[in-house]
Amino acid sequence: MNELSLRVSGLTCAACATGLTRYLSKQSGIRTANASYTNATLFLEYDPDIISDFSQIDSLIRKAGFRIPAERVTLACHGMEDGRRMDTCVHALERVFGVKSVSLDEAEATLLVEVWPIGLSTKELTAILRKEGVNASVVKVEGGEEEQEQLQQVHMLRRLCAAVLLTMPLMWNPSPALQFVLATAVQFFPGRFFYRGAWQSVRSRCLNMDFLVAASTTLIYLYSTYLAWTVRSDIQLYFLSQCVLLCLIFFGKYMELVARGVTARSIRGLLNLQPDEAVIERDGREIRISVSEIREYDVVVLHAGDRVPADGRILSGDCLIDESMLTGESVPVHKKPGDRITAGTLNRSGGIRAIATSVGKDTVLQKIIRTVRKAQLSKAPIQDYADKIAARFIPAVLFAAAGIFCVWYFALTDHEFEKSILISCGVLVVACPCALGLATPTGMIVGMGRAAELGVLFRSAADLEKLCKVNTFIFDKTGTLTCGTLHIAKAIFFDEEKEEQLLQMIAALERYSSHPAAVAIADFCSAKGNGTLPISVDSFTEQVGYGVSGCVKGHNILCGSRTYLENQGINLLRSFESDHFPESEYTEIYASVDGKLAGIFELSDQLREGASQVIQELQARGIEVWMLSGDREKAARAIGTQSGISHILWEVRPEGKAKQLRKLQKEGKIVAMAGDGINDAPALAYADVSIAMGNGTDIAMDTAGIMLPGGRLEAIPTAIDLSAQVMRNIRQNLIWALAYNSICIPLAACGIMNPSIAAAAMSASSISVLLHALRLQKFTPKKQ
Repeated sequence: MNELSLRVSGLTCAACATGLTRYLSKQSGIRTANASYTNATLFLEYDPDIISDFSQIDSLIRKAGFRIPAERVTLACHGMEDGRRMDTCVHALERVFGVKSVSLDEAEATLLVEVWPIGLSTKELTAILRKEGVNASVVKVEGGEEEQEQLQQVHMLRRLCAAVLLTMPLMWNPSPALQFVLATAVQFFPGRFFYRGAWQSVRSRCLNMDFLVAASTTLIYLYSTYLAWTVRSDIQLYFLSQCVLLCLIFFGKYMELVARGVTARSIRGLLNLQPDEAVIERDGREIRISVSEIREYDVVVLHAGDRVPADGRILSGDCLIDESMLTGESVPVHKKPGDRITAGTLNRSGGIRAIATSVGKDTVLQKIIRTVRKAQLSKAPIQDYADKIAARFIPAVLFAAAGIFCVWYFALTDHEFEKSILISCGVLVVACPCALGLATPTGMIVGMGRAAELGVLFRSAADLEKLCKVNTFIFDKTGTLTCGTLHIAKAIFFDEEKEEQLLQMIAALERYSSHPAAVAIADFCSAKGNGTLPISVDSFTEQVGYGVSGCVKGHNILCGSRTYLENQGINLLRSFESDHFPESEYTEIYASVDGKLAGIFELSDQLREGASQVIQELQARGIEVWMLSGDREKAARAIGTQSGISHILWEVRPEGKAKQLRKLQKEGKIVAMAGDGINDAPALAYADVSIAMGNGTDIAMDTAGIMLPGGRLEAIPTAIDLSAQVMRNIRQNLIWALAYNSICIPLAACGIMNPSIAAAAMSASSISVLLHALRLQKFTPKKQ
């Protein structure tokens, strides 16, 4: 299954998004579909064997009544003098998934490429042309996400202005014919926006706000038209009410779009962190190129004030890097040769040369953007509650409006059609459940965006909702509570004559593992053995959480914990005197060659800065804190004591961590697990909420529901506070939305609210929900 996220035009309310989701979910080849009105985005999971061309997706979305806006990329080409080569380039681009069309301007030597908004980069387009022997550079890109958002706001503002200008003359009560002309213009020119939305909702079988607005204004318009052309006496017409109603709703829709644009500020802020150009070294000289043209292993030159264009490693120079986009911490970090730098971070001072290790879509910044976007499209369990109400609400309102008309016409008045129709129209307008549909997704989107700014990435809305309910926290030791950068405090070898050979073989074997202990031992052995490594390792096996084994130069080598070697039949206590095994606070790793103990490594690690404060803060909130470690008792207790944790388990295998976690869950506890390694993955998978540190392995990062890219433990209390704040905000919005309908529908049914007042109240309700959700952007972490 393939995944993609793209922008969709025509989502005018939450019900539209629900209708599109339902329609696409029923189509062949679509496994998952989730549309969001709040950020006008659609997430799709589809089968590439069934949907092989993007035009199939475009066709499905158009059939549902919506549209995908294409981006336009203009490329200046060099080396396209040959006509045959021009055609080859055009055909090569047209075959790319995500390219809508390609047109060639031979006079200007440019290509205009229309691409669907699925993240196809200009770098990929220029790379395709390069394969055809054509060098291309990007001239301009039009129709991007921010441009589309602004365009929608402009179009809505034009509709609002047109409606207001045509409505103003009606206030002077002109002749019935002129009123009819003006009202017709308002109803069917700017007002056709609602007819289009109503038709889409009927096709998708999910009635929305547009349907209610179109129905109510059409009823008033038709009744007023009837009076204008059939009743000759001086009688009140309701064209003004119909037009004012549309003006107020257009104003509300415009304000919604403005507020919706603000909710996307966090994503745009992340996108703006990527610089447009970079300076690199090529052929012995420095040149300035587009960031999209940077390739792996290019040497990037950075001066003070430059943003890092790609993930990399410093070759020379030192600097102060502002990593607040990763950690939420504004204090710059000193970087020296060998240290890693991340795309989007800012060089505050100093000059460096760095080699690019990850570029384009593979950078940490782009992964963060993709994670946030996907998370913002996910649904929280609390949203199911609101969706179930909204799905049944509009049909119920239609029946209620019809019933109220009958009650007023037949029972409460002497067959007064005017009053009955106006009251029923007021009910239709005021009952729109837009506020209910916006309450949850808006809060979630703003909350996740703010979390990303503070160095916390939520994979889904469910994780954000559940985090504030956690009452038990489990921490792994190495790499989570500690820095994870192990150092060899002491090394003992028992055959000095073969020490050089042993160092080479252990270094070669440990290079195959990503465990922090293996990395430290490999670096130590390589340095002590003068950096010489054997040609190859004949075989390699890793028992996660225990150790590694393999065959190097015909020798069977084991490296791992005491338990691991003893399980392999190596009796450590009988091999040497027991004074080689003191109960130290260090982590001990044993190495054997051909069944005999050959060496012992004692590894030291430091408690993370701020770890003890984080533990104290969690405990002060009534959260029970545990530490599970695969290390020996004394080493585990030493870190546990320093951090202030009393519940400590040591020598725990990966499956043992998962077992302990399930045991706590059976006791009725909601458990969060924070870890960073492969051996934490089983427990992370079982946890109610799982957290991976930013320096963790890919498996841990893929398993976890929450990621801390900067690896700061201080972000955990911040994430809990933000989760609680978001859920409080959502509950307040839901209560307001339900209270609004509970109060306003009876008032409209009693004739107290005419359609114009009902429209103003409905717009105010939706805008207030959006503005209340936007308050989450001002969330500030507590000082620790």
